[in-house]
Amino acid sequence: MISHFNFTKKELLSAGIFFAILGCIAINSQNISSYLIDAYNHKVEYLANNTVASTNILRY
Repeated sequence: MISHFNFTKKELLSAGIFFAILGCIAINSQNISSYLIDAYNHKVEYLANNTVASTNILRY
């Protein structure tokens, strides 16, 4: 069977790196998701603590 596609080594290398990165993201997606959720919760808790602890009612 004759291939109609003639990819250069640079294109094959770029595609290989791209798919390797996507694979790493897919493998570590649970860890990434947990990290993002923890960071978000920490920032929300920090904001809530500073809002409640504020003594100046007119301060935003």
